[in-house]
Amino acid sequence: MTLPNLAQLFYDDYYPPGHLWVAPGQTRVVYWSDRSAVVDGVATIRLFNATETALAQQAFDLWGQALDSIEFRYTPVPAEAHILVGWTGEYGTWGHWNAVTGPSGVRDTGAIQLNGLLTFAPEALVHTLLHEIGNVLGLGDIVPSDDFVSVLEDPFPRPFVSGWLSDFDVALVRFLYAEPQWPPGVGVSAAHNVIVDASQPQALVDSSAAVASPPALTSGTTAGASSPTPTPVAPATVSPLMLTSSPVDGAKGVGPASRISMTFSRDIYAGQGAITLKTQAGDWVQTFDPKGGDGSVILFGAALLLSPKDELKAFTPYVLELGAGALADAAGHGVVLPQTYDFRTTAPDGLYQFFAVAFDAAPGVTYMGQMAEAWNAGMTLEQIVEVFTQKKPFTDVFAADMSAKDFAAKLVERVVETSASDTLKTAAAQDIANALAAGWSRGKTIYTVFSKLAAMPVTDASWGGTAQLLRNEVAVARYFTEQMEVGSTDPALLQRVIAPVTATTDVSTPDKIVAIIGNVPPGG
Repeated sequence: MTLPNLAQLFYDDYYPPGHLWVAPGQTRVVYWSDRSAVVDGVATIRLFNATETALAQQAFDLWGQALDSIEFRYTPVPAEAHILVGWTGEYGTWGHWNAVTGPSGVRDTGAIQLNGLLTFAPEALVHTLLHEIGNVLGLGDIVPSDDFVSVLEDPFPRPFVSGWLSDFDVALVRFLYAEPQWPPGVGVSAAHNVIVDASQPQALVDSSAAVASPPALTSGTTAGASSPTPTPVAPATVSPLMLTSSPVDGAKGVGPASRISMTFSRDIYAGQGAITLKTQAGDWVQTFDPKGGDGSVILFGAALLLSPKDELKAFTPYVLELGAGALADAAGHGVVLPQTYDFRTTAPDGLYQFFAVAFDAAPGVTYMGQMAEAWNAGMTLEQIVEVFTQKKPFTDVFAADMSAKDFAAKLVERVVETSASDTLKTAAAQDIANALAAGWSRGKTIYTVFSKLAAMPVTDASWGGTAQLLRNEVAVARYFTEQMEVGSTDPALLQRVIAPVTATTDVSTPDKIVAIIGNVPPGG
């Protein structure tokens, strides 16, 4: 495949260098939110409703699925978000974006303002968001062409290709982020009503030709315009296939607040059956009616969005079942899902923090399952800590008859290691001993220690190194537990997992974490 000259391909909104969200070879979770009252210094007219949030989730998920290095996650807390999205009346265009590059040379924050004075159909909203997110990711605007389909074309061609990134878009963003090209040919899916022979080498753009600019648009904005309807594809004769999903089939570590989105090989419509979400153990969670009007099911074009009414349980495997006739294409061909579409949710950070501080170990599947069961039953984190610090694995290390002074010294040494000075460690041990003498339980003491470290900035002059150490230990312990799914309860093995971790250990990629963990013995 001939790779593009991006500076020629993009006529606007392309600002290298410092236009990427992650350094080469690194990975990053980027959080976004639609709950801020102010976006890029402009007051929002209103917040997103549930349907709009689901559509925005679909747009972010599609770009996240296109990249290996970036995962987008939703947060309802604006202060936690890297990218804010909102309805404003500041600009006369469909949307406006901005991004800020930090001292490290990668983008740290971004903003997307949508024109709250306009009425967006679902497909227009998704298309606009796909365009703006592409700009925020570092891609520029492309002159509309009949040679390809792209959400980066500006002015927007019509009809909208809602719920999709074309192969062209995927190839561009992977090239921009120096990721291996997938799919191997540049072919726009037939679902976009454009046919390109992907079996032949294709140039993304003729680098020898200058790109003519359409009428100038405000930097960082998009606008709508009409263009000829693309050539239609002959009607299909087979069932629509699932092409992408979020979570992906078999995913691990899925956020409990996640929605379920899928895109299919062509447009789909509501049928007579139902869609059911269950735990892997068979417990019913929710039934989704594709024809229902409660907002839990959104169908637009070839995309499906499911919004569970309640947050899913932590560290729990789920299965989605598609009833016969629930979804079909215009010709009545039923949708085909994988034989089993399943995923497992992640566990709260606090459970990993507790285990690292109290046991100096990764929990593994067995112990995390026990803690998650208590969490899902409604116990608070502090209550769980109180219960588990009464169990034998804890009392084997911190005997019941150990003095407050000895308990404090041992706890501080295990938690801090070499991440802070001896003077600070001595003072911390004395504080803990004093708290115990004042009547604090060991559980409350440990809960307070890891809660404070979790909230501590890693830039803190005194305890920043210890806070970073705990973050690194949690990253390794989470991968060991959720991705490797090791069920061992051997204390030596579980402690060995995070033993090599320091405040400076690089845990930025799965490969580096696997190297830290090393080989797990058979049966581990």
